Amino acid sequence: MAISISYDDANSGFQAGLINGPVSTEFHLPPERLETLPNPSIFIPFSRDRDFVARGTILDQVDQKCSIPGSRTALVGLGGVGKSQLAIEYAYRARECSPETWVFWVYASNAARFEQSCRGVADAAKIAGRRDPKADIFKLVHDWLLDQRRTKWVIILDNVDDAGFLLEARSTSRALKLVEWRDLIVVEPMNKEDALALLEKKLGIPDDKDSATELTTALEFMPLAIVQAAAYITQRIPRCSVLQYLEEFRDNDSKKSIGLLSHKGGGLRRDREAKNSIIVCLQRSFNCIQQTRPSAANLLSLISLFDRQGISDDLLRTRDARVGFKQLVPSEVRKISAHRNYEEANFFQDLATRERLERNGRLEKWQRQYIKNLYREFPREDYKNWTKCQELLPHVKAALTLKLKEKRAFDVWISLLSNAAWYANLSKRSEEAESLWVQVMEARKSKLGVDHPDTLTSMGNLASTYRNQGRWDEAELLEVQVMETRKSKLGVDHPDTLTSINNLALTFKGRGEEEKAIKIIEKCVGKRKHILGRDHPYTKDPEDTLNSWRMEGLFLGTLNEEREGPRGCVCVQEVRLAVGSAQQDSGNAMAEFVGDMNLYISEA
Repeated sequence: MAISISYDDANSGFQAGLINGPVSTEFHLPPERLETLPNPSIFIPFSRDRDFVARGTILDQVDQKCSIPGSRTALVGLGGVGKSQLAIEYAYRARECSPETWVFWVYASNAARFEQSCRGVADAAKIAGRRDPKADIFKLVHDWLLDQRRTKWVIILDNVDDAGFLLEARSTSRALKLVEWRDLIVVEPMNKEDALALLEKKLGIPDDKDSATELTTALEFMPLAIVQAAAYITQRIPRCSVLQYLEEFRDNDSKKSIGLLSHKGGGLRRDREAKNSIIVCLQRSFNCIQQTRPSAANLLSLISLFDRQGISDDLLRTRDARVGFKQLVPSEVRKISAHRNYEEANFFQDLATRERLERNGRLEKWQRQYIKNLYREFPREDYKNWTKCQELLPHVKAALTLKLKEKRAFDVWISLLSNAAWYANLSKRSEEAESLWVQVMEARKSKLGVDHPDTLTSMGNLASTYRNQGRWDEAELLEVQVMETRKSKLGVDHPDTLTSINNLALTFKGRGEEEKAIKIIEKCVGKRKHILGRDHPYTKDPEDTLNSWRMEGLFLGTLNEEREGPRGCVCVQEVRLAVGSAQQDSGNAMAEFVGDMNLYISEA
């Protein structure tokens, strides 16, 4: 019997008969319209620094190395030494010298940021196929860059820590994974003349040049520390002079920096080259903001917990801060202290802010606010807005290791990680889904116990992720544990127990143990019919799965029989044609299954 369905906006659907096999939903976008290809341009998220100091021949070295087609160059040096500023200046100079050259700035602090930047490159260059949800954005960009018909391009990878590619890094050893020794450019602290020139550009020519020289020396000629100090002095003129700042800095340096550098949180231990001067300057800047603008200090406290890139205004809304970031933070401090552009500044600023919050017993308060805001903004249940999920995922990952004592905050944190894990699963980010589910499972084990229903649910979700990755043995181990615990706690016939049995059958099926899987799910369906009724969704779903498996078995048997008969070769041809049509038209589960069989037959 045919079934017709009406929808809004004069749309309708029509089902002819009943469908017993597996069904998957596919969205086929209309063909992309031909776009006018843009001229080469520069895409960099920072304006040019008018106070840039050339620093000898460093940029000449960069230009010389990068002038060779296909070259790769790495800037390496201490945190806060000014690598990003050098890269920004080089980008603008490269564009000025060669207007026909594309210049792209790509964030590479983690996989999500890298993918987001690659999508930005594809949009900027209007690469064909980029809007297809199934498109491999990395391959599209890669192929576009290698197309010999394109003009020249320069890509700057910013803030690479744990990736296999590198153009700028703090660590020489990491850089060598991508470049040779001859391609490294080591960036040292400024010399005395350049450091004084930078301070003078920020403050103007000081009346007391001796004090200015002493200050740059005390700041160890580190550009980030010099810029921070200049911003602090500028905000407090005429109450603060260079000499006054120097005296206060020396006093604070002896009292506070040792504690900061040995901070147990591990941030500075990860960057052991961090300079006392940078940390002390940042602490003084924060103290100034806290005294004059408490609301801005609160906002900086919240910001310090987020991933260092891509923080939207929506994420920063609290009861105490309903206006935007730009309205709360003093402009001069915002430019160099709180703005999210310069990675070196952000890392040290966030570290210093978190350390101060911990010493004052206020860190968990802001961690709770951070989780609350993220949970509020991260889409739940309906993952149509995948772009927003993608933007927020790095912030969720930054929250993985939080230790929240308050029960409500813990529950919100777990819900946030679970929502992000579901998105990662659905978007084929299996490794990220795994790390999220592992954290959820371990946290629930610690807080609730191994046998708690929520713990068992998270174990089942992790097993599902293993199954998606083809890690059948690991999936089976978890699923058996969940099943046996539920049998013991809830009984053999409880719906949750039957769900775990059903999941175990899926694992057996994936591993190729079809007969065992079918026997298990047959018993599961029988129990569900008896307990829940034939028409209950929890009965119909596994029954549909069982029917599809039986159809596959019949297909296999028929195919094997025909392979042995005189029409075997003809049958193979028919199967191959059917596979090509099915995969191209719908890509459904059965077509994929037959596609696998076709590969096997071709080799026979």
